[in-house]
Amino acid sequence: MPATPHAPRSARSSGRAGRAPATAPVGFTLIEAIVVVAMIAVVAAVAAPMLRAPGGREAAASVRELAAALREARNAAVDRGLDVAFDLDTRTGAYAVVTVPSSSGAPDTIHAGRIPVAAGATTVGCGAARCVVTFDPLRRVRGGPIRVLDESERYDVTAHAWTSIVQIRRR
Repeated sequence: MPATPHAPRSARSSGRAGRAPATAPVGFTLIEAIVVVAMIAVVAAVAAPMLRAPGGREAAASVRELAAALREARNAAVDRGLDVAFDLDTRTGAYAVVTVPSSSGAPDTIHAGRIPVAAGATTVGCGAARCVVTFDPLRRVRGGPIRVLDESERYDVTAHAWTSIVQIRRR
């Protein structure tokens, strides 16, 4: 049966005689809101480390370098089959990786260097101006932890006593 000729065209096609056409809903769906919040969280997570003070980034770089030098000492102990010591002067950042001498003989220097300490940061280790961490060929360790302090953060660099895994903890 055909639609009545005097009804408006929109009413005939939609079957809603006398009603206004439906409009799209206004606002956001839950999914859209969750996606926007997730994108903001990702941007914040990427940008937050960049907003730290430059000294904090320098201190973190110093700590990573210190951990790498400790790992080098650990690996040298395993490779050489000898006790190897990491000897750090906490005032200057100078360090040496040396073999621990037996009852006779002098230590053999494997590597020496200097860890740059960020401006305003201090290195504190083993409760003295000099810190010695010793690794044996069985991956056991004696000594530590070594702390790097700056204006806003504290880093602890430790080697686990039995596994000798070097860890950095920011506090």
